[in-house]
Amino acid sequence: MKAALILLVILLSAAHCQAAESLDSLFGDKEAQSVVAKPTKVQAYRLADHSFYKPTAKEYKVIAGPVAVDDALAKSVGQLLLDEKSYLWDVGKACDPIFGVRLEFIQGDKSTNVCFCFECDILQVYVDGKPVGSEDFDDVRPQLVKLMQKIFPEDKVIQGLKDKQ
Repeated sequence: MKAALILLVILLSAAHCQAAESLDSLFGDKEAQSVVAKPTKVQAYRLADHSFYKPTAKEYKVIAGPVAVDDALAKSVGQLLLDEKSYLWDVGKACDPIFGVRLEFIQGDKSTNVCFCFECDILQVYVDGKPVGSEDFDDVRPQLVKLMQKIFPEDKVIQGLKDKQ
């Protein structure tokens, strides 16, 4: 019974967390990457505890935000997100991410949202609200933690994140 439950969790995770193989598959296309590279506006949201995968970016329950992200922080996050070396492309994790932060990159009428789970270091990308890919960001966790702590300086959970798991 326990093995069947574990298998079910893995299958459900795989069904909604499409592991990417490249930036194009993670973000869906070059246009979504352009929104992250050169946004006109970036907003951050703190998500409620137990924010498991949702079929659209706006379905996550928000407990704080939107918080305006300044240009320098947005650029730093964007550079990490658009660097192929930031991801563990061939690694799979048997976990169901619990997303705690959502960043919304906006450029005109286009948006690219990225939800971050700092419990298992997985992110989920949504383009114009729809899921397109997810990937492991273990190697850039320390940088992302520091950036999130700057975005949410009063949030005890975010401030309590460690550089390493």
